[in-house]
Amino acid sequence: MEEAAGAIEVAVAESTTFTHEITYYDVIMTDYYRRGQPYALLGDPGHSAAVINFNAESLDHVILALKHCRTNCDGVIQIYVNGKTFLEEYKDARWDNFGWDEFHIPGDLLSEGHNRVKILLHEESPGVYWLSDVTVTCRR
Repeated sequence: MEEAAGAIEVAVAESTTFTHEITYYDVIMTDYYRRGQPYALLGDPGHSAAVINFNAESLDHVILALKHCRTNCDGVIQIYVNGKTFLEEYKDARWDNFGWDEFHIPGDLLSEGHNRVKILLHEESPGVYWLSDVTVTCRR
């Protein structure tokens, strides 16, 4: 997989200790439909991914919020937390424009310290998926 640095930042709220990074694999960074507002285009099923790594202490759960779009091509994603499946086939993102969706990740999928969330374009996705913003809210 080819690694890409992107312009999308991860915002953080409500944590005592928190560091993070986001890495993209096999994506195209563009602002074609939103000039000056870049987003990641995940277009290679089974390979295109956004990976959020974060370190946090004392977590009960995490709220992962994504501003995303499945487009009219019906992009389908999978979400993994620390290597475990969190969502197998998510296809409910807006198709006509970017919109926010929240995902409540339970504490039993989280680790004290390092955590990794992977958003992968499903290997059988019929279309592309766009991701523009990510927020991670850690709850104690």
